[in-house]
Parts: sequence; C-alpha cells; structure tokens
Amino acid sequence: MRLYRKGLRKRTFLKDACHFISMNIHSLEDDHFSNCFASIPRHAMDNSGIFYIFSIIIRYLILFPIRLIFFTAGLIMLIHIFLWISLRDNYDLVDDFLMMGFRLFYMSLGINANHHGYKRKMEEKHVYVSNHTSFLDFIILSGYKFPHSSLAQTHTGAFGFFFNFFLKRNGSISFDRSKKEDKATIKDRIKQLVSISKSPLLIFPEGVCVNNKYSVLFQRGAFDLGVKVVPVALNYHKKILDPYWNRRENGFMGHFFYLMSRWRLDVDVHWMEPEEIHEDETAIEFAFRVKKDISSIISLENVLWNGYLKGRTLLDEREILKQAFRYTYMRYIIVTTELRKMYLLAKDAPFPEDPKLFRKNRGKVYFDKFDSYNYLHLSLKTYYDIKCGYLTDPMYVESMILKGERCMCRKPNTLKYDDLLNNKCNKYCPKKLEYKKLN
Repeated sequence: MRLYRKGLRKRTFLKDACHFISMNIHSLEDDHFSNCFASIPRHAMDNSGIFYIFSIIIRYLILFPIRLIFFTAGLIMLIHIFLWISLRDNYDLVDDFLMMGFRLFYMSLGINANHHGYKRKMEEKHVYVSNHTSFLDFIILSGYKFPHSSLAQTHTGAFGFFFNFFLKRNGSISFDRSKKEDKATIKDRIKQLVSISKSPLLIFPEGVCVNNKYSVLFQRGAFDLGVKVVPVALNYHKKILDPYWNRRENGFMGHFFYLMSRWRLDVDVHWMEPEEIHEDETAIEFAFRVKKDISSIISLENVLWNGYLKGRTLLDEREILKQAFRYTYMRYIIVTTELRKMYLLAKDAPFPEDPKLFRKNRGKVYFDKFDSYNYLHLSLKTYYDIKCGYLTDPMYVESMILKGERCMCRKPNTLKYDDLLNNKCNKYCPKKLEYKKLN
C-alpha cells in the first residue's frame, strides 16, 4: 500500500515496516533504557596489575575487618543513645543523634565529599531534590551541616530497619507505590511535612537508582507543591569503585559491604540556587528544567525514560509506550504540515526540544527523516504527552490519519496555525483532537 500524502508517494508501508524491524534490531544492539541502569564493568575500573592483587589482600583482610568492627561498635553505641533519647520528646536531640549516625557512615565507608556552593536552611517552605544513585545519596547530603527528612519506597530487611527505626523519628515518609491508598495520600503527607519544616525534606524525583551517567525522568510530585525547590547534583568518582546500587544484583548489606571494602569513596556535591516555578510554566516543565540544570552541571546524559519501567512489569505503561511509538509514526511521518502543527503546539509541549535532536550523520536514517535516537526521543515525548493527558483520543487520531482525513472543522486545508493558537478553530475539530493545557 502506497502512502497517499503529498511528497511521500514513493514510500510504502512495506518499506516503513522494514524500517521498524531494522530500528528494533538496532535497539537490541544499543539498549538506551538498560544503559541507564548498567553497572560499571570491573575491567573499566582501575585494575593496575600486581598492585591490584596486593590491594585486594589489604582491603579485604585488613581494611574491611577494621571498618566492620568500628561500624558495629558505633552502631551498638548509637542504639543505646537512641533508646535514651526516645524517653525524651526533644527534637534537637534526635537531630544531633542522626548527625552522629551519618558521621559513622562517613568514617566507616571512607567517604570524601567535596562540597561546591552553599547549603542553606531557609525559613520559607522548600524542598531539596537530587539525582539518585545509591542509598549513600541521602547519607552524604544529610551528613553535611544538618540532616534531612526523606521520602522513600517501603523497604524490608536491613534498609527497612534503619529507615523505620531511626529516620521516621525526624518525619521521613515511606510509602508503597503498589498500593493505591498510599499513592492517594502521599501528596497531602508531603505538604504537611513541608509545612512543619523541621528537617528540610529531601526528595529523589527519579524514584529509582540510576548509574550516575544518565538522568531519567523526574516525577512531578516534588515540583507541584507550590514551594521553592533547591536542586542538588551528586557526581561520584568511578575510577576505583562503582557507586551504583543495582538492587537486582545486590541487597542493601551486599552493596554496603562492597563499599566498605573499597579504599575510599570520592563524590562532588553541587548545592545550587533555589528555583521557583515560572508563571507560564507547568509542574512538568519545571521538573524538566531542574533536571536539565542538574544534568548539565555534572555532565549526565539527559534522557526521557521513565525509571519506574525498571522496577516492575507495568502492563498499562507498556501499552502507553506502544501507543506512543505508533502515534509518533502517524504524526511525524504521515500527517500533513498543517495537521502536524496542531500536534506540536510549542507553547503547550511539556518538554523543550533536546539540543541533540535532529543531529546529522549519527547513523542510519529511518523513514527518510530520523535516526534511531531522534525517533526514540520523539516517542518518549509522545509517551509522556499521552500519560499526562496532553493528547486526547490518540487511537482515533491513528484511524483518522489512515483514512486520509486531513480536514479540520470539516473544511479541508483551511486550518491556520495562528487560528489554532488563538482558539478560533471552532473547537479545533469534530472529534476534539486538541492539545489541552494541564492545570
């Protein structure tokens, strides 16, 4: 079947189908999503021959036992202090106790944090947000000047014990993403915690640990509270260790012992200026702007993948993603220029264009327009458009395009871009195929 659009008559659906197959094979070879959660191979770190063998002997037979004994003794002492503090309702004592605990982790793991910028505790309501690599992120940030409360997924085991037994005392919140009742109340609980303003709240908007080479999608919850946001960027030195906590391969204690058996852990912490949402900006755009700033300052690759796709099988999310790939093909490859403008209202688009988009000479060109990276980027933007309600009735759009309907308001070739922006297009079209602004 030949494409009927003007200027595209030499292309066929069979040719495009072959392009899709080729693109899928390319994705298997270069998995952009899995790259965000890939651990550093051992050969990529500093393994300097015979000296590396001696370092193994020293680290595992001398350094690790000393650190483990020191940490165990310190933990026992802290538990006794905590039981004593529990008998007194004094928040300042809890604050000091947590600082002692974080310093114990600093010394036991050989953490060397280089801080850039100024960490401020403001009087007005605010939250801190940061990229997320490991449980160490919270320890490193809270162990400097003053501790934070935090928002975390419910955990079991040793990490769950530390969180429930210690961190909840300063207002930290845990919730289960799989429970609808938890998700429904979490925003109100966060607002309540921010208004109390004891320990400043620290949120990791990515929601999952990423390997400190990429930054995945920031969830908008932290940016929809109506308060100032203080971005923090964490950049780990990866020459002698891998800081990424891959929970599929290592539990909390396994990752903790791995870090304890390294020489040291070097990290750069960049405390950035507080940010506020602009008047003409949505929470989604605000989140993307902060994410872009964090990625730029520590040279992370800024991608649009939703990190929640890693954690569990989400059939509804997969269906949305499939729909996004089809819909991207429809609106970028087949549609006419005027119809495409309707779908691409720049003032309503949740994400600005990536500067890497439409790069030349990157690889094979698909559909006579894009390489695989560009098509993937556009599909992920469409995925988030559908997920957040920016696009209405996307399945009907597919059928409309395939049937060859190119008229808007039942008048062929009369749609003007300026009319659409000025809301003069008679509700845009019979089936309400409009971009709708997210309140």
